[in-house]
Order: sequence, then C-alpha cells, then structure tokens
Amino acid sequence: MVNLSLLFVIICVNVIMMFLYKKETSHQYGDAIRYPKLYLWVGIAGLIFVSVMLILMMLYPNDTDNLLVYALFYAFGILYVGIIMAYMNWFMIIEKDHFIYRSIFRKTYKVFYSDVIDCTIKENDVIIKTKDRKFDVDRNLPGVRELGQRLRSQTRKNSK
Repeated sequence: MVNLSLLFVIICVNVIMMFLYKKETSHQYGDAIRYPKLYLWVGIAGLIFVSVMLILMMLYPNDTDNLLVYALFYAFGILYVGIIMAYMNWFMIIEKDHFIYRSIFRKTYKVFYSDVIDCTIKENDVIIKTKDRKFDVDRNLPGVRELGQRLRSQTRKNSK
C-alpha cells in the first residue's frame, strides 16, 4: 500500500509542476513538439486499473497471492507512471537558430543548430547528435519530420 501512495505522490507532484511550467511550452517561444494527450489518458487509465487490481488482490486473496504476481503488477504500475511522466515532462521547442529539449526527468538542454554534428532519420525515431549528447526523438510526433529535415539541411551546411 505504501508503494501505491508513493506512485500517487509522484503523479501529483508532476501535475503540479506541469501547471507551474505550462508557460514554457506555449507557442510564444516557437513551435512546440509534445506527446499527444492520449499518452496521459492511457497512463492514467492503466495506473487506475493496476491500482484497483492490486487493492482487490489484497482485499480478496486467493491462490494468485504470489510475490511474482505483485511484482508484475508493480512493474506495470511503474510503466504507466513513466508514460504519464513522459507526457507531462518531455517536450521540444523549435526556434529559428536553436531548439530546447527537455527530457522525461526535466533536464533541459538548449542546442544550437550549428552544434548539431549529425541527424539520422530512422524508421521510428530521429537521432540528433552533438559533440556532447545524443537526443532521440520519436519520429511519429507532429512536427518532428520538419525538424529532422531542417537539421539534416543544417548539418550539410556545417559539414561544408
């Protein structure tokens, strides 16, 4: 029961942080790339389902009262919390001369297009390499293909 309350606290803190820093992702800073709202709803629905199942397993124990079953449900709970955190924390803001990348764990990077060494567009993701970091972005998000094309043209200019 303590682990469920810890998951609830993590989600509440992320929701509060999302509302406090909502102005960062507004369009006055440029084009924003975010996960669709469906990620949030899938994460919340999955977390509620896993929580209800765990509570029912604790209230009405039967032959499935095994440590492995509990571990599996907690693993799915952590997966859904990760989905919720990805929706609330991850974004990219595209501007004229740079982009701002914030990871799931709220680490923010400001990357100038001139610092990009390579941009590889793969089947499901766009990999952006600088001399210090490597950024992996889901290719299916709205606006990422345009970013990939812009970065590829910029890296061709930088290599000349």
